[in-house]
Amino acid sequence: MLVIGDQVVHADGVDFTLLEPAALAVGFTLAAPALATVIVTVLGDRWIGSDMTVWQRLPPTVAWLVRAGITVGIAFAAAGLVDDLRLIL
Repeated sequence: MLVIGDQVVHADGVDFTLLEPAALAVGFTLAAPALATVIVTVLGDRWIGSDMTVWQRLPPTVAWLVRAGITVGIAFAAAGLVDDLRLIL
């Protein structure tokens, strides 16, 4: 939601300048990627089962470095989303 929200929510968007209240428009916009994330997670857990994944076969250091990179990316996306929300709300 943070990564997609940073790309979708922007201060000059029609949805956020015409619809009132703006917080409701932002909430509905961010609900779609949140719901998609839940659905993908549930389906992934169901289909993966007990087989070893690619990440489980890699050395732990590689997996932790990838997780750290993803965390940094999410932090930047969250900062951009918060900045856009300040302009809108």
